[in-house]
Amino acid sequence: MKGVIFDLDGTLIDSEPLWARAETAVAASGGVLWTEEDAFSCFGRPLSVTAQTIIDRGLDLTVAEAIDRMTGELIGIYRAGIPWLPGAVELLSELHDAGIATALGTQSVRPLASVIQDAAPAGSLTELVTGDELNNGKPDPEVFLTAIDRLGLIPDDVVVVEDSPTGVAAGVAAGVPVLAVPPSEEIYHSYAKKERVSIASDLTQVNAELLRTVHTGEKIDIWGTSSMRP
Repeated sequence: MKGVIFDLDGTLIDSEPLWARAETAVAASGGVLWTEEDAFSCFGRPLSVTAQTIIDRGLDLTVAEAIDRMTGELIGIYRAGIPWLPGAVELLSELHDAGIATALGTQSVRPLASVIQDAAPAGSLTELVTGDELNNGKPDPEVFLTAIDRLGLIPDDVVVVEDSPTGVAAGVAAGVPVLAVPPSEEIYHSYAKKERVSIASDLTQVNAELLRTVHTGEKIDIWGTSSMRP
């Protein structure tokens, strides 16, 4: 294993509640009702799709304007403190120390991803592939294939770490072993029988050795077990 490609939202950072808040605020500014449930139903989809859905309900902005407003709110939040998920920073540091390249493959936009990259452990997340530069969103594999290419690797060299069903499907479609950290038990069960998809409850259970095992093609399922980190 020479590289690991991480999804961002819901995998490395706990941003999904913040996205819901930003989307709701932007919708409300135009008199549009957008609930937390609406926001959660869009997670894992391209941000342009979410923006268009809000616009279709009556928001008088272009897709680009809606995205700019949502991301502007989030950038301010992130600069005050990154909502790293447990184990994320430690795992990125460990992989860097082990000489394993890491990259982001996210539906988010580059200005947001760049803030995360700047806050990550030095030398990690050396490449970013973001939704605003892609022709196809997840579950299309373009995001991961592009990240692999930018790392100078091939699919056989890497593992993808994801949380959402669309992201997991994109990793599988890229021909890469996937480690999933599902956000709910229901989603866990949807992954349990998938080939080339290993499962952990969160990143505190994950280290370089486990990812190397996932890379061999062996299916790992440690959902619900104890953390590997203090």
